[in-house]
Amino acid sequence: MFSALTDSGYHVEVIAAANSALRRLQRDRYDVIISDIMMPGMDGPAWEREIAALDPALAERIIFITGDVLSPSLEPFVASREDRCLRKPFDMEALRSAVRRILG
Repeated sequence: MFSALTDSGYHVEVIAAANSALRRLQRDRYDVIISDIMMPGMDGPAWEREIAALDPALAERIIFITGDVLSPSLEPFVASREDRCLRKPFDMEALRSAVRRILG
């Protein structure tokens, strides 16, 4: 999936765990975050709140990906961010398009 972005000229870093990503965000700057909406120990709303505490503008540049049937509590969150949420399966052009849209 991320090769579609690197092939388009974007620099991509993959970080597997939310806590590791939060540590990285404290010292490095990123233009866009692409994140699964369900992570071990943290869901999308909690992840977005953590990022907003560090960088409110970056929290608006998270693209969420989901392939799961969402719990009723997460559906309103996803619906309110429909322009920043990709539901699996999606094609790579949809991912590139979402990144371009976020970057303006």
